[in-house]
Amino acid sequence: MDWMSVHGWVAAGGADLGTNRKVPEGSELAGLAEQIARFRVSGLLVIGGWAGYEAAYRMRIARSVHPAFRIP
Repeated sequence: MDWMSVHGWVAAGGADLGTNRKVPEGSELAGLAEQIARFRVSGLLVIGGWAGYEAAYRMRIARSVHPAFRIP
């Protein structure tokens, strides 16, 4: 993915980009942690509303269970 491959996304809503307002919980957090570790994600930038904040908060409080969430 490069800069021009995201050209025009600024006006697109989250649904157009394949995102949603689902906040992960329970076993979904484990799956999310697995993917973060698999793809070696080293940082996370949350852009969005309350659902994005809530998802980031749940990841934060799950750091003791899922070490992959120990990212900035």
